[in-house]
Amino acid sequence: MSNTSLKQFIPTEYLITKHIEEGKREITKNKKKIVNIASEYNNKYRNEIVEGTKQRQLMLESHAGQKEEDVLAAHGRFIPSIYTPILNFLYFFINEGYDTEQELEREIQDKKYGTLFEDINYSNIKEPQEMEQFIYGNCTHKTFQTIKKLKRLSKSIANENEAAAAYIACMKMCKKHNLEYEKIPC
Repeated sequence: MSNTSLKQFIPTEYLITKHIEEGKREITKNKKKIVNIASEYNNKYRNEIVEGTKQRQLMLESHAGQKEEDVLAAHGRFIPSIYTPILNFLYFFINEGYDTEQELEREIQDKKYGTLFEDINYSNIKEPQEMEQFIYGNCTHKTFQTIKKLKRLSKSIANENEAAAAYIACMKMCKKHNLEYEKIPC
């Protein structure tokens, strides 16, 4: 008996429940890791967090009657406090990542090799032309479709006169638009 035949006998609800339980275990494991790391950072930056908590309380007291989230949003920057352990971790982790030596090295490399890390100046970039314009060399999409049709007609065996006229017209258009006849698909 193969595995696929066994799956027929396992109820779908069981498989879904099993998948959900595995997901819950994974989430719980990840949450524990994040909480442990956050607690390490909160211990490491305990003084800053205590100061931030005091600053937050003073700010809320001075704006009594307003919603807490409105007061904190009006402040415009994050204040670490004992009430936000995971945000504290993110805040301090990001701030630890800024290295002045690395910034100096970037500036040296920038002077040596040019503006590798500078933002691109988009003011001198032109808007692209319409998709219908100049897709195939110096002819429009519509013209290229006409050339393809003429080439297809030139290969037609049904009417030799029509095929010859199509070939001549196609060659003239190819020459006019600087295209190679052999490279045109049909």
